[in-house]
Amino acid sequence: RGLADDLPIAGDPGGLRATPDTQGPGTTSFSESILPEGQEAIVVPRRTAPAPKGMAPRWNRVPPDRMPLRPPPRREAGGASRTSLGLFALRDPPMIAREPLRRLLWQKARETVLSGRPQVVLVVGARGSGKSRVVETVVQALEEGGYMEALHLRYHTPPAVDDGYRGAVRELLAPWNDTRSRIEARLQRWLARDQQVSPAAVANEARVLARWCGYRSDGEEPVNAAVGLAYLYRHLDARSWRGGACLVLDDVHHATAEGDGLAICDAILSESVGRRPLVVFATVSTEALEDDPQLAAQVKSLVARGALEVRCTRLDRAEMEQLLIMGLNLAPALAAQVAPHCGGSPSFAMLLLRDWAARGMLTRDVDMHFTLREGLSLDDAITSDLTTLCERRLAGALEACEDPEGASLALAASALAGMVPPISVVAAIHPEGLDALLATGIVRQQGWRVAFEHPRLRELALAQAAERPDVRSIHRRLADAWEALGNRTGVEVNLPLGTHRLYAGAAKAATGPLLSAAQNAIVEGRFSLSLQAARLAAQAADEVGSLTGQVLARRRVAEALLELDRAEEADEVLAETRRLGHIDRNTTAHLRVLEARVAMERGDLIAARRLLDNAMMTFEATRDRVGQVDGAHCLGVLMRLEGRPDEAADQYARMLRTNRGDLRREAIALFGLVESSIHAGRLRGVDRAVERLRQVARESGDTRNIAQATFAGGLLHLRRRNLQEAERHFLTARALAATLGADNLLLACLTNLGEIQRYRGDVAAAEATWRTAARLATEHGWDLQAATSRVQLGLIALARGADRLAHIEIARAERLLGDHPRHYGWLAISLVKALWAAEDDQQVECRHWWRRARRQGLGRTPQPDLWIPLERLAART
Repeated sequence: RGLADDLPIAGDPGGLRATPDTQGPGTTSFSESILPEGQEAIVVPRRTAPAPKGMAPRWNRVPPDRMPLRPPPRREAGGASRTSLGLFALRDPPMIAREPLRRLLWQKARETVLSGRPQVVLVVGARGSGKSRVVETVVQALEEGGYMEALHLRYHTPPAVDDGYRGAVRELLAPWNDTRSRIEARLQRWLARDQQVSPAAVANEARVLARWCGYRSDGEEPVNAAVGLAYLYRHLDARSWRGGACLVLDDVHHATAEGDGLAICDAILSESVGRRPLVVFATVSTEALEDDPQLAAQVKSLVARGALEVRCTRLDRAEMEQLLIMGLNLAPALAAQVAPHCGGSPSFAMLLLRDWAARGMLTRDVDMHFTLREGLSLDDAITSDLTTLCERRLAGALEACEDPEGASLALAASALAGMVPPISVVAAIHPEGLDALLATGIVRQQGWRVAFEHPRLRELALAQAAERPDVRSIHRRLADAWEALGNRTGVEVNLPLGTHRLYAGAAKAATGPLLSAAQNAIVEGRFSLSLQAARLAAQAADEVGSLTGQVLARRRVAEALLELDRAEEADEVLAETRRLGHIDRNTTAHLRVLEARVAMERGDLIAARRLLDNAMMTFEATRDRVGQVDGAHCLGVLMRLEGRPDEAADQYARMLRTNRGDLRREAIALFGLVESSIHAGRLRGVDRAVERLRQVARESGDTRNIAQATFAGGLLHLRRRNLQEAERHFLTARALAATLGADNLLLACLTNLGEIQRYRGDVAAAEATWRTAARLATEHGWDLQAATSRVQLGLIALARGADRLAHIEIARAERLLGDHPRHYGWLAISLVKALWAAEDDQQVECRHWWRRARRQGLGRTPQPDLWIPLERLAART
C-alpha cells in the first residue's frame, strides 16, 4: 500500500535520454536470479559455482562414437514371428519400405549434432500410415547408439489430463505410488547430478517440482503448469552433452493446452527459449489438417520459417505384400489376397493378424509361413472396415484369455478411467483381470500407465462399458481408487475423482472436487482443462439443482473461455447464467465484471465502463475486497485501451491498497502499475514497485508472475535507455512466455525488442522483429496488437523515407482499429495522417487529424517514436 501511495498521484514525466547504447546484444540471464525457491528460467544457466569435490553426485558421461551418415539397418524381418505365434500380439510392427524416410529423419538428427542448432520435422500422413512407427525406429536407433536421449510427448482426443509435456515430465519425475517426502529426496539427487551441485543447493527447487507434480500440503497453492515445460528443456539440456537431444510429439494435432504441441515446435524453431541442440519429430494427421484450417495454417507457418514437412504415405499393394510376407511371415499366396483389404495401413494389417492369432485361425505351412487353417474361408476371416475389425479383435481376445469375465471388467475400467490411466487405479478394480487383459495385447503397460493398442479399440471399449448394467458401480469403484491414491500419496486428484463421482450418480459429492479442479487449473494456467472441469461441475450442479453451484460453475466456465479468447461463447454462458433464477447482488456484480471483459473484447468500451462502475458500487456497498480488486483490475485494462495510462495507474494502485494477502492479485496489480506508470512517464517510485514485483514472484512460485516481473524490469531499463539490460530482460521474458503459451506477453516482448534494435540503429532487424510480431498477432486474430505492430512498421518506413510502404502499413492499422476508435494507436495514426494532409496542402484535413491526435493524448503521453512525423510536420508549418 505504501507503493500505491507513492506512485500514482503525481508523476515526474522525466526526460528521455538520447544517448544510445552501442553495446551488442546481451545474454538471456540475470546476475541475480529472481525465480522462486531455486526455480530457474529456462534460458538462465545456473550461476552457482560447482560443488566441491565429493559433494555433487558423480555422473559418468561416456562420449558416444561419431554419428554415422545413415541409420543402422533394420532388424531382419520375420524372425520373431517364426518363433512364437502365442506372443504375436505383443510384437511391435516391423518396418518395411520406409528406408528413404528413415534416412531423412536420421540426417536431420545428425545435422542437429553437427550444427548445434534446432531442427523441426513434421511427419504428415494419414491415420494408420505408420508415421509414428517410422519415427519410433529412428529414435530407438539414436538411443541405442548413445547419440541422443529422447523424450516422448503423446496427445489424445479427447485430451487426457496428462497429455503432452505434463505427462512426459510426470513420467520422469513422479510415479503414482510415490509420496511427497520420497519424491523430494529423489528429485534432490537427480537435480544435483544434472547441475553438478550439492543436493542442498537444489532442495528448494525439488520442493517446487514436487508441488508441480501435485504433491501439495494443505494451504499450498498450485504451481504454474509451465514449470514442467521449463524442467523438460533443462532435462534435455543436461543430456545434450552427447551432441543433442530428441523430442517426439506423437499425434500433435490433438494438442489443446497452452504452450504445448506445435507451440513447442514454434518456440524451439524461433529460438524463443534459447538456442538448443534439439531435433523435434512431430507426427501430424492428414485428416486433421484437412478438417482444421487453423492447424493447417500453423503447419504452413512453421514450414515457412524452416521446419521440414515430410509425407508418410500409405503402402502400395506391392509394399503391403512385402510387409505381410517379410515382416509378418504370411504365406505369399495368402499375402497377395490380404494386401488389397488393408488399404496400405500397417496398423490395420497388424490388427488383422493379431486377431487371427488370438482366434487360432493361423497355422504354419511346410515353409514355416502362416496360412489360414484348413476349412476357413478368406471371405469369412477378413474385413476391410476398421470398426468391424476392432470389434472382432476385442471379442476374440477376450474369448481366448484365461479369465474372460475378469478381463472384460478390467477392459471396461481401463476405458472408463481415461485415455492413459495409472495402472494402479485399474488394478484396484480387478488385478487378475488386468493381468489377463495385458496378456491379450489389447492394452499394454506404458511406463506406469495403461495404453490401448489402437485408439479405435478404446472407443469401442468405452461404448461397451457404457452399456454394462454395472457401469455406475465401476465408476464408483474408480472414484474410490482415485481417492485412495490421493490419500496415500498426497497427489491432487480432484478432476478424476469428481468425474467418476458424477458418472456414478453422486452429483452432489462430485460438485466440490470439480469446482476445485477448475479453480486450480486456472491458477496453473491450464485453461482448457479448467473449462473441461467447470463444464462437468455445471453438469453436476444442474443434477443437484443447487442455484449457488450452478452459478459458480458457470462463472468458472466463463472465466476459462475468456482466458482462451473465446469471448462470444463466454457471453452466451453469462446470458444463460442470468436466466437461472434470482442471483444475489454480490454474485451479480461479479458476473458484470465478466460481462465487462466480454464488452472490452468486442471493443465496446462505453458499455464496459458502465458495467464496471455498477459492479464497483456493489462491491463497495458489500465490502467485497476481492470484487473491488478484480473490478479495479478491469478498469485499469479499460483505461489502457482508452489511451489513459495515468488513470490506469491509479486503478492498479487502488488494487494494491485493497488487496489483502493474495500474491497472485498483488502481482497483477504491480505489473499493471509499473507498465502504466512507465507508459505515462511517471517514474517516481517505479523502482520500488519493480523490486516488490520481483519479491512477489519469488514468493508466489507462479511462472506468469516471474515472466511479468522480468518484463517489467525490461520496461524500466528501456525507459532509461539501458539497452543491454533491457534486452536481457525481454529475451528472458520471451522465453518464459513461450513456456507459458502466453503469446500476448511474447508479442509485447517482440515489440520492445524491436524498439531496442531501432535505438541501436539496426533498422533492418527492428523491421524484421515487428513483422514477426505482426504475423503472430494476425495468426491469433488479435487486431489491436497487430495494429500496434503495423503502426511501428509505418513509422519506421516513414523514418527512412519509404512513404509508399508507410501508407500501406498505416492503412492496415486503420482497418484493424476501425472498431476501436479510442485505442491509443490512433495517436500515431492521426499524427501521420495530419503530416500527409499538410504535405498535400489540405489544411482542413490536417487540422482535423491534428485535433484528433490531441484528443488521443498528444502532449500528455510520452511517445518517443512520434518525433518522426512531428519533425516533418514542423518543417511544413
